[in-house]
Order: sequence, then structure tokens, then C-alpha cells
Amino acid sequence: MLIFLTLSFVRSLQQYEILIGNPQIIEYYQTSGIIIEQNLTSSVDMNLTTSPCQVVPQQLINQNLLQQSLPIIPQYKAEQFSQFFNDGQFSGLIPRIISFVNVGNDVVILTNSAELIYLQFFNETFVVADKINLNINLTILQYPVFMEIIQNQLIIIMYSDTIGLTLGAKAENIFEKSFRIYESFNTNKIMSVAVVNNMLFIAMGVGGLHIFQLNGQVLGSIDFQYSINNATDLKVFHQFDVYFIYLLDYDLGVASFIYNPKSTLIYKNEELGTIPFSGDIIDIYNNTMMIAHFQDQQTIIQEIKLNYSDFSWKQVNKHVINYIIVDIEILDHVAITLGQNGNTVIFHSIPSAFQIKQQRFIMPSLIKLNFIKTQGSLYLIGVSLHNFYFSKLELKQSYLYCYFEHEQQVELSYSHISECTKKETGICTYNQDYIIQSIKPIITTEQKYLVYLILFFVASAFISIVVVLIKEFRKYHRFVDNLEMNVQKSNEISMETFESPTKNFKYNQTKTHSSQFSIISNISRLHQVQ
Repeated sequence: MLIFLTLSFVRSLQQYEILIGNPQIIEYYQTSGIIIEQNLTSSVDMNLTTSPCQVVPQQLINQNLLQQSLPIIPQYKAEQFSQFFNDGQFSGLIPRIISFVNVGNDVVILTNSAELIYLQFFNETFVVADKINLNINLTILQYPVFMEIIQNQLIIIMYSDTIGLTLGAKAENIFEKSFRIYESFNTNKIMSVAVVNNMLFIAMGVGGLHIFQLNGQVLGSIDFQYSINNATDLKVFHQFDVYFIYLLDYDLGVASFIYNPKSTLIYKNEELGTIPFSGDIIDIYNNTMMIAHFQDQQTIIQEIKLNYSDFSWKQVNKHVINYIIVDIEILDHVAITLGQNGNTVIFHSIPSAFQIKQQRFIMPSLIKLNFIKTQGSLYLIGVSLHNFYFSKLELKQSYLYCYFEHEQQVELSYSHISECTKKETGICTYNQDYIIQSIKPIITTEQKYLVYLILFFVASAFISIVVVLIKEFRKYHRFVDNLEMNVQKSNEISMETFESPTKNFKYNQTKTHSSQFSIISNISRLHQVQ
């Protein structure tokens, strides 16, 4: 039996002073899990929709979704189309993506022209690391194709043909060698495929469940004796050296089987019995199971909690999606559904008495969806017919935000109901009271603009003065340089005169005497001294 315990946390009164005209975040509510309900009340008689303080709710954000895309198939040009028209009919092959599979944090994409493209995750983006063309008949790619990774080998299950490729560690040659697996499938009848370790599990609709083990390059079949009406989907987990198989039968519901590879025995888990919710799609994450059933252009999703200690289960919630989904993936707090015209985020593990509004986001025309986790971050990845998309998913925490336009004081009471943190289990309530006072700044906004204007003029004047000083300094520097050159020339003339004392210079118009007169006078003075 599933019981939700309720724990209550009350914190002391908190007081804040914030400036008028300055928005401020008062508190982040990041210690909580998923917040189910939030309430904010004020002691002042005011409409909270126009209150200076508001609570911003939690949101699951997919960042830069449309910007973070990688074109795989180039756009077809008009001249390319014209080459393949014959009597008004197009006889060529329009390139498109048909499948992809995760290789750790990397991705392998297959196109209908039999090209394999290896995308490597590097520095929060994806780059093309290797390409190879398969030597196969392209017509078989018109049927469903399934790609899986078994250990370090890529297994491609096609209509009447199955091949494998060994993946190497070298960046320049990732697709090392290919080999053929002599086990053929009618992929039109394959509903779902699961791989764990070297085991391959295939749900074949009315054909039941098929189990294989890959040894080297040989795919060996393992007998499954139980009768299945219509196997539509499955999930497989490996624990305690055995495989737990959860098989969804469209007519009967979910049955659990256990496979022991040492004894090669398969037996039904009678303790769990049959979970009587039939459907088309199943997913399991930790102890959360979701079964999706299509009905009148809607998808009805049953949320079930599993108790592995005694193999019991309980239906805890039901979600309705107003379109037919293609796949569903359960994560820590949410489940994301893949639809042809959009995707929906469902918050799970919430008591049925509470409801959180579903969130929708668009990844254009996805044909397949998956996730990678790296360095504490979660990335949503998917392919359309021509592009590869990736987006970082992040749960933005709720916070209390205030902005005052005039001086006032408000008393607020905040409370929320949320999932408890990992230290506690169940549902937790959180209560907090605030007194928030808005105060006038030292200078008003108008005064700020005046100060900025004065500073602008002061800065402009200072720059102008600096420019003028630089010009005057350059003028002074040129004057000093010219003066030094004139002095140097004068000294050179004097030296030439001293070396040739017998030269006779006439008086010039300024009545300066010649160097001869100066020399004779100096000689007379020398005789007097003697």
C-alpha cells in the first residue's frame, strides 16, 4: 500500500528592506522537490495580481532548442528534383533520417541512403566524428529499422537482414568493421526492442516475446514458452544476476517474467501477478511505471507505483493527453511524451488529490526522442526527417520577487506543498512569513539621471582638455626638437671657424665682426700676458 506522509516545516519571520525602483529576489525555494501548490497572502488589503511581490513558479526549461540543431540531410535543390522526374512522376530517393541510437553520450544516425553518421558529444554540443556507407539493398530501408548497441557493437535489424558493426575508440575511425548476423526478422511485426548487456528482447505483437543472446557475432535464440496475446511494448532490467522482464500485452496488461541466464530458465513472477491496465506503450523508471493507452484521439496514461520488496503495485494517478503519443520517457520528477505535433511534460509521483498543470514544448516533427545525462546535466535529443535536435533541460526553481514603485510596507505569508527532499519521503509543507519594507534611495531616479548627465559633461570636458594638452605637448616637443637642431648647426659653424683661423670674413649687414678680428685680438692679449 502506498502512503504519502505529510511533513511540515515552519521558518521564523524574515524582514527585508529594498530600494524603491530596484527589483529584487527575496528568496529561492530551491531546497524543495517538485512544488505542487503555492500560496501567497498579504495582510494588506490588495489584489495580489497587482501586489509588489509575486511568486514565480517552477518551470522545466529546454534551452535554445531551435538554435541547437544539426542539419543531417542537406536541402534538396530544384535541379536535383528535375533530374528524377519521368512523365510527371518522381522516381528518385528523397534523403531522410530513419533511425538513431545512443552510444553513451554520443549518437549514431542512419539515413535511407544507408549512410551511418556518428555524432560525438563535445563541449556541450554535437559534432560529426565519422561517416560510413553500408553495402546493402536500399529497398529494405523502406521498412521499419531498429538500431541497438550491444556492448561495443552496433546491431542494425532490418527487414530480412541483420548486420553488426564494431565501434572503435579511435576518433578518426569509429566504424571499424562490419559483419553479418544470420538471423532475419520481419520488422513490420516488431513492436518494441530492448537490450540489456548482451541480451536482446523483442516484442513481436501477436508473435509474442523473442529473446536472443549475442555471443561474438552469433545471435542465439532462447525459448520462451509462455503464451502472449499481443505483445506491444516491454522494459527489461538486470539485477541480482537475473533479468526482470515487464511485458505489456495490449489485451491483458503487464506481466512480469524473470530470466536466469545461468540456468537458462524463464518463469513468470506470480507474486506481482498481472497489472490489468492494457495499452500500447510502457515505461519504467525506478519504482514509477506508466502505461499509455490510445482512445478517441487521446492518450490515457496510468501511473503506477511498484514496490519491489514484496512485488506489490498501486495505481496512483491518471493523466490525459489530448493527442496520440509516439513514446514516453520517465525522468526523476517528470515524464515527457513524444507526439507528432508537440511534446508534453507530466509531473509524476504526485498524490491524485493534487494536480500540476502539464507543460508543452515544441521540437519540430520529431520521429524519435531520447536523453543523455552528463556532468549532472540532462539533455533532450531527437531527430526529425532531416535534422538532429538537442536541448539542455533544466528545472528552474521557484522564487519570491518584489518591485516597489513607492514607499510602503507589506506583510506576506507564503506556503507551498511539495515533494520532500531525498532526506525525507512523502509530501512536505513549507511556511514562511515576511515583512518587506520599501525605502527611498539616497538619490532618486531623476537625481541619478542628473548625476549621470553631469558626469557625462565632466567626462567630455576632461577628455577635451586631455586632447588639447596632448596637442600642445606635441607642439612643444616639436619646438624643442627644432631648437636643438639649430644649436647643433651653430656649433658646427663655430668648429669650422676655429680650424681655419686665417680665413677672412667681411662684415655683414648686422655689423658682426669677422672671425679674423676675434683671432687677432686674442693673439694680442696673449702677448700682453707674456
